[in-house]
Amino acid sequence: MTESAGMPPRRTLPACPLSPPGKDSFIPIGSNRAMRGQEDTETPLATVQACLDQFGRTLGIARSLVRAGKRVDLTGLDAEMGYVCARTLDLPPDQGRSLRPVLLGLRAELDALSGALATRAPPPG
Repeated sequence: MTESAGMPPRRTLPACPLSPPGKDSFIPIGSNRAMRGQEDTETPLATVQACLDQFGRTLGIARSLVRAGKRVDLTGLDAEMGYVCARTLDLPPDQGRSLRPVLLGLRAELDALSGALATRAPPPG
């Protein structure tokens, strides 16, 4: 289907520029300002927050797909989160602590995804 056939236009999500150089990421980094040669004016805290927001959306999409009976590939998700957590630890303590509610929310979203995976029907065959 196309947009003209009743589909809403695709939204572009904010990019997470924290993926290690040379590593493919499940988080779209193609619009990273540094990759386009533009100055990055975001603070480290804002950058980590954008990555955590993107991670939460990714988990939500994966959960929706699982509930719809679709297969999802979560390969690399743990490495991505580990890298974002490491960058979070690089923040000043007050800023890192300010992200605690977001991280707890991600944990709840991950638990929901885990529950959806545990209750889905096994694949045919």
